[in-house]
Amino acid sequence: MPRSVKLRSNAIAKVQTIVHNNFYCQNDLADELGFAQSTISNFITGKPVDRRKFQDICEKIGIEDWRALAEVPEKIPSVPLARLNQLATPPPTSIQFDTDRSRLETPEGSVPLNSTFYIERLPQESYCKAEIAKPHALIRLKAPRQMGKTSMMMRLLHQAERQGDRVVYLRLEQVIEQAWNDADRFLHWFCASVSLKTQHKFQQEDYASLTAMVGSTLGAQEYFESYLLPDLGAPLTIGLDSIDRMFDYPHLYNNFFSLLRSLHEAGKHTEILSKLRLVISHAAEVYVPLDINRSPFNVGVSVEVNEFSVDRVELLAAKHQLNWTRTEIDRLMSIIGGHPFLVRLAMFEVASHQIDLPSLLATASSREGIFYQRHLARMETTLNSQPDLLIAMASVVRANEGTVLAPSLKGRLEGLGLVKFQGEVVVPRCELYRQYFSNLVSA
Repeated sequence: MPRSVKLRSNAIAKVQTIVHNNFYCQNDLADELGFAQSTISNFITGKPVDRRKFQDICEKIGIEDWRALAEVPEKIPSVPLARLNQLATPPPTSIQFDTDRSRLETPEGSVPLNSTFYIERLPQESYCKAEIAKPHALIRLKAPRQMGKTSMMMRLLHQAERQGDRVVYLRLEQVIEQAWNDADRFLHWFCASVSLKTQHKFQQEDYASLTAMVGSTLGAQEYFESYLLPDLGAPLTIGLDSIDRMFDYPHLYNNFFSLLRSLHEAGKHTEILSKLRLVISHAAEVYVPLDINRSPFNVGVSVEVNEFSVDRVELLAAKHQLNWTRTEIDRLMSIIGGHPFLVRLAMFEVASHQIDLPSLLATASSREGIFYQRHLARMETTLNSQPDLLIAMASVVRANEGTVLAPSLKGRLEGLGLVKFQGEVVVPRCELYRQYFSNLVSA
């Protein structure tokens, strides 16, 4: 029996329907199974995956007989694909996908490195790729959720790998629960995680000895300088994604941010630490009080990952084989701006013949529209779980000329991608948000 199998080409669309109807995104399915997101992406696009993982994914999404969908040797009996309709029936209101969808990429999470649908942010991306080659580089990528900062970070890490660096990518969602309670344990998690990702044996006793003598922050720096980097024998680039999650943990962020700043500054004068490069991402302006001399947010290179410009939207339309005029593109952008995820979602749905552009625009802010199913529902849930944010968003959408908010409120709304700044005032990021949340708060 083969180690790897893949979906039959005529089953891809149906499986994508099932995943689409039962999970917000591929990352949610990957997290529930403990798999890499790339494994889920390969599975639903018909690329080979390990047979055991193929079986586990099928079981998770409600398909009992994985052989009905797998492209395997003929000696393994297969079940007619017609049985799939009996195994997992989508809700009556769901959209039925046609087989053209198999040539497209589901717009969710970061864009794979080999994707033909990735849109470069120029000149920012070229600038960052030049910076990542410099000693003790520190690059800060700032953008709200779903704007593409993780996709850009992955390409910078890939560039670092190509130039010979060892590369580590860490999401703060990976932090063990206990580490959020104690600054010393958080720094211990950080050093141990970097060691693990670089396949370097974590010197537990040496680390403990260092931190006992000089404290956890300086001890962690000394561990990089005296143990980790010398043993690697190559430069090290670390990508830290969504670092602003720490803003809610004041007992942690002062020590950790101080460590990042100290590593960067020491790299200017210490040869071994000059081999450490950092790429960090955050979703909002820094709204927590930080000592300017211990902050990593006022050093290095700062790059904002902005919305798509018109020419970038035109390029993405061409990649989706949509023969849209400039008028049609302008109509789409008048509702959602150049929001990367929303633009990709709209083009994905139209390119796979699930809806036409006029219908998509007519239902954009309704609960029957595609934006509610894949985006607005989650935003609504987030606001409902944080009443102060819901009240703040209500004041934003009700003010024709924008409104002034407290720094923490506007920072959190900006991090969600719901608002943008016009001078001192806060306004909805796009007309879609104004329309939908105006209806929500007036209901």
